[in-house]
Amino acid sequence: DVLKRFKCAGVVSDIPALPVRAAANVGIPAVGLSNFTWDWILEPLFEGSKLEYILKQLAADYSRGQLHLCLPFGPSTSPFAYSENAPLVSRVASVLPTEVRKRLNIPIHDNRKLVVVCPGGWEPEGWDAIQVRGCDNFHFIMVGKLPISFDGPVLHLPHNLPKNLSFPDLVQAADVLLTKPGYGIASECVTHKTPSVLIERPSFRETPILTRWMRKYGPCSEISLKDFFSGLWERSLEQALRRKTPCAD
Repeated sequence: DVLKRFKCAGVVSDIPALPVRAAANVGIPAVGLSNFTWDWILEPLFEGSKLEYILKQLAADYSRGQLHLCLPFGPSTSPFAYSENAPLVSRVASVLPTEVRKRLNIPIHDNRKLVVVCPGGWEPEGWDAIQVRGCDNFHFIMVGKLPISFDGPVLHLPHNLPKNLSFPDLVQAADVLLTKPGYGIASECVTHKTPSVLIERPSFRETPILTRWMRKYGPCSEISLKDFFSGLWERSLEQALRRKTPCAD
């Protein structure tokens, strides 16, 4: 009804299957833009279970779309009728790193490495407090409200950043990013040539592919969930900064 009411000529989906099916039902084209589809992500979790029908429904809905523009950092298969590779799509910083530090009141003479911490999408309910020990050579920017404290200097920022800064600005200004891997973070680290520390993300099918790509295109290390929650971050941060993998152009 919505598509008809607004006389839509087509649908672009990133990447729920329902809009693709809705477009087919009213006779307009649908294009997917993503590095994966949800039937692929959920397959290891649902296959052989009572929920397997969901995989089949998702794939059937996607197959009614005309084109899947496949972003990097994903599988080589697609349930769409036709697919083609798309270039890397990423947000880009608009504020110089020196200006970012100025706006955040980080002293210009502070030679410690700047670490942006953004686990992203995690709800901290039930978490024990995390005390990050050591890390004397680092200055932290913590994005989001999580029960994490530091021995050294830290700046806490809300997810809704100040209006004069965007997240890509932070990525470009950082010496290293500590984050849960996902396409958005991966693309911005590659674009801005920022080293990264990837928090272990078990049972999510996208993670190994993202990790492999990020290791290929720039300095990258990993941190286990055990070390993350124990506050043992220093080794992984140092590893990312020491890695000599050249950043991709």
